[in-house]
Formats: sequence, C-alpha cells, structure tokens
Amino acid sequence: MARIKLLTQQVEDKYRDTTADLPGRRVNLDPGYIDAFKLVLASTKNAGQRIYLHSGIYAETTLQYFDGAFHGLAHTYPDYLWPQTLAFFTSLRSVYFDQLRRHG
Repeated sequence: MARIKLLTQQVEDKYRDTTADLPGRRVNLDPGYIDAFKLVLASTKNAGQRIYLHSGIYAETTLQYFDGAFHGLAHTYPDYLWPQTLAFFTSLRSVYFDQLRRHG
C-alpha cells in the first residue's frame, strides 16, 4: 500500500495547480483496502492513530463496519461520511464478499 501511495503522489504532483492565485492539490488519491470490518487508507500525514508503513507513508482505519453499516471514527474526514460515500464503500464491501465466495 505504501508503494502505491508513493505512485499516487506522483499523479497528484503532476496535476498540482501551481498558479499564484490558487496553488494546491487538484487531485487527491488515497489508496487503501476494504475488508469485512473496515476501510483502511494510506496517507503522507502522520497522526496519533496512524501506523507507519515506510518511506513516509502511514495507514489508518478510516471507517469501521458494525451494526450493519460503516461508521466514522473521531478522525474520519467529513467527506468519507457523506451518504453517497458510505453507500459506495458498502457496495465495495459486497463486491469483496462476492470475491471471497468465488475464490473460497
């Protein structure tokens, strides 16, 4: 996951806005994985809840699945809590279970 995050950093840098009036990132790519219980994402920013992987890349659980739905944590960014975002990750969780069933 750290290697992939380093590659996504290159993509983000390629599309970074360098104009004086609106400098900053125009694309934000956070690779990760989903399983039955959580969504884990990679980040370049350290924080108390994040685990160091390597090369300046950290991982954190962003959402947890319980009581039949994904739930945010104290550090979850608000856009991951939008109903559309939660529905998207719920559908990915279903795909994950389909893959498990197919591959034993």
